Amino acid sequence: MTEPRFGKVKYATIRRDFDELRSAIRKHNSFATEAAWEKCERWMEAISPAALQAFDEREDEDALNSKPQDARPGQKRFGHD
Repeated sequence: MTEPRFGKVKYATIRRDFDELRSAIRKHNSFATEAAWEKCERWMEAISPAALQAFDEREDEDALNSKPQDARPGQKRFGHD
């Protein structure tokens, strides 16, 4: 299965850059926020909220359809209730 892409760029790359920005903002680190924002600026025209929401929905659907291989019956895994 191929990874979702925007042109030649993986959506995972775009998501990583925005996750770094969110993290820097939450830490109130202005230098890290500025560096992260510079990475994100290139994606502003390339993405739409609808595209990222569709990607999240696909990831959620894939997670529900995949069975954790290392969990024993009745055992809960972190993030997989």
